[in-house]
Amino acid sequence: MSFTQRQFRDALGHFATGIAVVTAAAEDGTVAGLTVNSFTSVSLDPPLLLVCLARTITSFAIFERARHIAISLLREDQRHVSAAFATSGDAKWQGQQHRLGAVACPIIHPNLAAFECEVDTRHDAGDHMLLIGRVIRVETAESGDPRPLLYYRGRYRELSDDHIEIAPFRLEGW
Repeated sequence: MSFTQRQFRDALGHFATGIAVVTAAAEDGTVAGLTVNSFTSVSLDPPLLLVCLARTITSFAIFERARHIAISLLREDQRHVSAAFATSGDAKWQGQQHRLGAVACPIIHPNLAAFECEVDTRHDAGDHMLLIGRVIRVETAESGDPRPLLYYRGRYRELSDDHIEIAPFRLEGW
């Protein structure tokens, strides 16, 4: 390789992402949750989503065996939620608003959108596991026009209507 792991990570930071919290529950009811920005749609038919989970996270075993996951997309006023779920341990749940969804996984509330999924497949990918979920339930923000929590070059960022050019645009295939 002609680059270091740090250079690779810094280069990836040039891609702005939203922030989500992915959660799962073990058979004994123990819940796990962590902040992710490696989240994407995979397919519309069937509806599939993907999250990438480092094998080093303390709750990896729960996600490795979970039958269901939930993914909550965070709003820009939820930096504290992102920061809490970026830590290990159970303290991250203290003071966080959440409720159990239909698949018994916690859903952060409020949120921009939330997806409840049945785990479809898992794939080994280097030091991560790719977890693909088949979406079985979707919710979106109930009111207003909340903005997403964004991450770019190692920092949270905010959208501003003053700097956004709004033009008709549609991605091919969407």
